[in-house]
Formats: sequence, C-alpha cells, structure tokens
Amino acid sequence: MGVHNNTLRVVKLLTAVCLASHVFGCVFFLLAWSRLEWAGDCDTWAGGKGLLAACNRLHSNCTLGSPLYDADGGFGDLSSAFAAGEDPCAVPVRTQYVWSMYWAMATLTTVGYGDVSAASGSEIVFGIFALIAGTLIFTLAVAYLTDIITQMDVTQTLFKNQVDRFNLYCKLLRVPPPLAGEVERYARQLWLEYRGVPPPRLQAYLPPNLRRGLAGDLAHTHLEKLYFLKDHPHMVPLVAGILTLELCMSGQKIFVRGEPADRLFLLVTGSVALVNPDNGTNYTTLERCVVGEAEFFARAVQPCDARVQAQAQVFLLEFEAFWQLLNDVDQAGVFYQYVRQNVRRLEEMSTVKFIEKLLGNLKKGKLQKMMTTAPEEADTGLVFEPKSKFVRLWNCAALAIVMYYIYTIPLKIAFPYDPAVWEVVIDQLLDMFFYADIYMNLRHFAIEKEGLLIKDREQFGARYRKKGMVKDVLSCLPVALVGFAAGLGKRAPGLFGLCRIPQLVRTGRMVRYGTVVFKWVQELAGVTLRAKVARINRVFVTILVMTHYVACLYLFVGRLEHGAGRTNWLEENGALPEDVGASRSYLVSFYWALYTLTTVGYGAISVVTDLEKVFSMACMVLGSIVFDAGMVAILSSIIEDTDHEAGTYQRQLKCTQKYMAKARFDDSLAEVVLKFFEYTKTHETCVIEGEVLGDLSFCLRREVFRFVAFDHLRRAAAFSGLNDGLLTSLVGQMAPYTALPGEVLLDSAAQGVGGEELYVLQEGDCRMGRSDQAGRLHRLPRGSLIAAVREIRVDGKGLRGARRRLRLAGAAGLP
Repeated sequence: MGVHNNTLRVVKLLTAVCLASHVFGCVFFLLAWSRLEWAGDCDTWAGGKGLLAACNRLHSNCTLGSPLYDADGGFGDLSSAFAAGEDPCAVPVRTQYVWSMYWAMATLTTVGYGDVSAASGSEIVFGIFALIAGTLIFTLAVAYLTDIITQMDVTQTLFKNQVDRFNLYCKLLRVPPPLAGEVERYARQLWLEYRGVPPPRLQAYLPPNLRRGLAGDLAHTHLEKLYFLKDHPHMVPLVAGILTLELCMSGQKIFVRGEPADRLFLLVTGSVALVNPDNGTNYTTLERCVVGEAEFFARAVQPCDARVQAQAQVFLLEFEAFWQLLNDVDQAGVFYQYVRQNVRRLEEMSTVKFIEKLLGNLKKGKLQKMMTTAPEEADTGLVFEPKSKFVRLWNCAALAIVMYYIYTIPLKIAFPYDPAVWEVVIDQLLDMFFYADIYMNLRHFAIEKEGLLIKDREQFGARYRKKGMVKDVLSCLPVALVGFAAGLGKRAPGLFGLCRIPQLVRTGRMVRYGTVVFKWVQELAGVTLRAKVARINRVFVTILVMTHYVACLYLFVGRLEHGAGRTNWLEENGALPEDVGASRSYLVSFYWALYTLTTVGYGAISVVTDLEKVFSMACMVLGSIVFDAGMVAILSSIIEDTDHEAGTYQRQLKCTQKYMAKARFDDSLAEVVLKFFEYTKTHETCVIEGEVLGDLSFCLRREVFRFVAFDHLRRAAAFSGLNDGLLTSLVGQMAPYTALPGEVLLDSAAQGVGGEELYVLQEGDCRMGRSDQAGRLHRLPRGSLIAAVREIRVDGKGLRGARRRLRLAGAAGLP
C-alpha cells in the first residue's frame, strides 16, 4: 500500500523536530550536570527544579515526608524509599529526560511557558543559541508545513472559486435547479478529470505539434477509418490538429433531431445512445466510434437525438474549421469531387439507414435486446436523492447529534461520570438514529459518484459497504450500554466516560453534514457566500473543537494523576472539580489548551508531573502544526487570493488606460470604459460571462442558452418557420454581450448599427423609442428580442445562409 508523498514529508518533519528537541534537551541537562560535577555548583536549572540528587542533599530536600519524585515519575514521601534502602534524593532518569525535552520542545515550538528557564551563565548562553537556532529550525519547519498545506489548500481554493463562479452565474440567469445542478455536477467532474481546466483550454496551452500528437494518439483509429480521410491519409495529422476535446456528462444531448450536422463526434470513452425523441426509446448504444459521420459530410440534418449514456470524452470536428483547413491546403476541390463520386456510400452510411436496419432486424426478432426503452430505474422502491428535502433534514439532524457528541463525550471522559437511567436512555435513542442512518445509506439514500447520480440500491449500497459502513458500525457499538449494565458507572465512574469513545468515530462525518446543511441554508436564504467565508468559518470551528478536545484530555490526565496520589496540575492551580466546581475546572483547562495550541504560552497554569509534561509536549507539536502552519497557510491563501484578484483588476485597468491614451480615445468613450471597469470591480454579482461559459462543455452551453432564449425565439413570428432542431442549433451559437449605459443596440436611421445582430434581453434597463421622439421611450421587459430581422427563411442555401446574416447575442445591460 502506497503512502502519500505529503504524509511522508510531514513524518520526516516531525521526526526532525523531535530529534532536534532531543539533542537540545540533552545538551541543556548536560550543562547543569557538568557544572555540578566540575564546580559543585547547584545554581542551575536542574538543581533549582530538584532534578539532581546531590543538590537535593545540599539543600536538605530529602527530609522525611518532603515531596520527591517517586519511581513512577510522580511525587511521594520518603518512608518507602528508606524502607527499601534506596537513595531518597535520587531522581529517575526518565524524569530528568522529560523535563529536558519539555524545555527544548517549549523553546523550539515557540510556546515558551517560562516555567523552566536557564539559571547559570553557560545555560543562558546556550539558551540564547537555542532560541536563535530553535527559532530558525522551527521557522523552516513551519514554512515547510505551510508549503504542504498551502498546496492542498490552494487546490481546494481553486475548486471552490470555480464552483462559486458557476453557481453565481446560474443564480444571475435564474437557471432552474435541475440545470444548475447539472452545471455544478460538471464543475466537480471537470475538477476530478482535469483539475478544473476545460479540455479545449488545455489543448490551447499546447503547441500545434503536441496538440496534433494528443488528438492523434487518442483518436487515431477513428481518423484512419473516417470518410474521405481513409483514402487521403496525409490529411489525418492535419485534421487531428483542429479537433477539440470535450467532456460530456451522462444525460446530456450532443445533438437533437433536425439540428444541422455542423459537428462530427469522435467518441473516445463512454457511450452515447441514439434516441427516438417521439417516445424516448433507445435505438442502440454506441461506444468508441464516430457519431453522425454521414450527416456531417453530406451537410444534412440529424435524424434523431443522441444522449450520453455514460460519461464520455469526445473529440469534436467543426465543419467550418474542416472546410477552412481544406482551403488552406488546396484540398477543397478534391473533397468536393470525392463527395460527388461517393454519394451512394454516404447514403449507406447514414444514421437513417442504420436505424432502418435496426428496426428491420427487430421485426425479425434478432435485436430485441438492443431496443431498450429510455433508461428506467430498477425497482428501487423508495430512494431519496442527495438534494431532496428529506435527505437534507436528515443531515441537519445528524449534524445536531454529532455536535452534541463532540461537546458532551469529551466532558464525560474528563469528569467522573455515573449516569442516571434517563441519560443512558437518551444516549441510546440518539445512537438508534445512527443505526437507522446505516440502514438508510444501504437501502434508501442515493449518492453521486463522479458526477453521476446512482439510484440503484445494489450500486449505492455496495459503495457504502466498501467506503463508510465499517466506521459507522464501529461508532454504533453499544459499549456504553454494556458498561452501564455491568455497573461500571458505580464501580469506576472515572472510566465510564471512555465507553463513549466509539461514538466519536461518527464525528468524522461532521464536515460532510455541515457542508450539506450550509448549502441548504444558503439556498433557503437566497444568498451565495464566497468560498473564503466558508473557509474562515471552518478555521474558527476547528480551533474551538480542537481546544475543547485538548482541554478535556488535560482534565482527564490531571484526574488520573490525582487518582494515583500524585501532586498534579489540578491541585497546584486550585482547579480540582471537587473544590471549585466542574465549570471552573473546565474553564481553566480550556484556557491552558488555547494558549498552548496557539503557541502563545503564557505559562500561567503550571504543568507538574511527567505524564502532564508529555501530554503538553504533544499539544505543543499539534499546535505548531495545526495553528502555526495550518491556520496561517489557510489565512495566507485567502489573503493571497484576494490580492491576486485586486492585482488582476489593477493590471487590466492600467493596460486599458495606456491603450486608450495611446490610441487617443475620445474622453467620453474612455469615461464609459472606466465606468465599466468600476462596475465589474464594485459589484460582486458581476461575472465575466465569456469566461464562465468557456469553462462549460458545448452541451451545457447550449442548454444554458436554450433556457435563456429558446422560448422567446419560438414565440417570435420571425422564427416560426424553423423546427426545434434548427432553432436549437441557432441558439447554440449565441454569445454573451454586455451593453454599456447609453449604448445604441439598434438604430433604424443609421446604417450598420444593429443590422445583423439579434439581442435577447436578459437583464438590465433597455428602452426603445423613435429617434425623433426622444421623450417617448418604452422600457423593454426581460426576454425581449431586439433586431432588425423580420423573417428567417430556410432557402436553398439552408440555415447557413441565415447565419451569415444573423448573429445572436444575450444582452445583459448595466443598471
């Protein structure tokens, strides 16, 4: 089993820090011991702490009944030592080592309690060196950890920012929830497959030769067998250079019936079903093949729908790019002659002929299994989707119970706990919720896997059994119930709280529950919080939870030492629960945990026994990693991301200003441009549509534009002659357009202003009126069509002729 590289780096770093602490601690103790041996001087840090036997005798610290470290590293009296004939002033080596390591760890982690400090001149000199060297060492360690955490955090930041952009854009367009869910699902899968970089943009990063090599390697088999290219192999690498890779999610349509075959689809992975749109039945399912070949080369329309069955990677060949390539290499005439000579072959290859053959075989009973109805869910019974209201309410309840566990179980471990019957009943009722949760995850809760919704019980049940069921079963073990039945609460109340530890395993799902609830609250409130805000909230919650856990464990350690009869931190600091109450004792422990984890290190609360010092050293390392490195890295990435956005804006603004000055723009026009930049900077709801749409697949872009404009165009008389396929194709060629205040979109009195464009008003204040009647302007409603076109006809030139005269754009005017 492999180990993640970052894990190895963290282990190496921790080993280095512990080794450095070991070396510094041993040298620090050696200085005190050598001063005693060579100069007989007990004025050292170890002599002052009673860690040197000779100094204890010298200062008469060995009288009967005085506190001394016993053989277990705690405190006892001398009667047992005298009875055993042992040196009553001797101190165990383990205790000496723990104190030395304690000083070194506090110094290197910059906690610096100050309860152990240098006393002699040589110790002070070494302490100065240790402070400098230790600070340098741990600064490098923190930088090392920050680099690791920042890499992971930047990855999450980029992903969250991209999802935020998609969600914000869908919100601005008022996209319906199903389509918005498809967009988010695509964003997540795009991140898994390509780390958020759309395949076309990834191809654009490559030089032409590598781009041809990538496409040729993945689609070489398809290209070699392709119409025209099969007989002209020298064109294969050239065509590979103009292919565009796209990621298509399951359920998306790559084309619809009646749509012009302007694209050729080379299916590399996944599967596509040819669908009859009249009744939703599937003709057949295609894998690793070319879809729409004959229609593409014959310049025909698609005879059916094509829907992605399983997530697919598809290379697209645009006919305009293909025709331009033919003209560039003087092969257009050759292609034209080839098509004229092989018309019959195109007819035989057509999808219509293919479907007719399938239907003919079906009538003969040969392909009955291939003719399947539209995908229907198996008899799954009652299955809830992840975004259903019931699942969200269930997650809210689970989050509340987990938070109750996080707060109460550590407290039950920290303080002696003899539960009443009603407390046990309540705990068991809460545990029963998670028994039901296991059943619901097995039988009724659908899941999303790699962007695909899985509603089949066998599939999502098997995945749950493989991924999370073991942990959930462990968290539901009735250890506490068995302990209560055995009377452990009465016989050993100090240990009964440990019986609830299995339930803490469930707290690992707090992040998942919290994410679901947080998103739902945003939807209900109608707001979209930036990823930065969510991350800051997670940092704050992490600090509180960790401090609570450490505080309760420190109370538990002190109580163990107190139960063993050793002087402990609770007694030394007047924090025994029996004397000051549980709340005061917890508050003192929480205070110690917070200043230790944050490496502030006031030192106001003393650490007494060896066990307490070992625990405090572990907390120092934890605090330096999680707080010094982790929190600083997260907050730094947030600040860096904000600075990057501001820097990008300033750079774009300065470049634009220099360009306008050099080109001698008119002052009024320059002012409008600057106002546009100011608008995009000050309005958080302003997104650059071109960038967002460029990150979507062509299928989703078409669906977004279809939502925006299809119904409006269908109701217009000018488009009454177009079928749904042609209109879908036309809508798919829309482009976003942001109109500036005062801009004239259409002027019937001016030549060349708005003559070939058609605008679908999506947002903003747009007014219409006659130029000779400036005062009579009518505000256009959302969805209005703005164009000089009266009628669109499909003549002998087909829709292509209409496209040359018409360019669609979605207008989003500024308020």
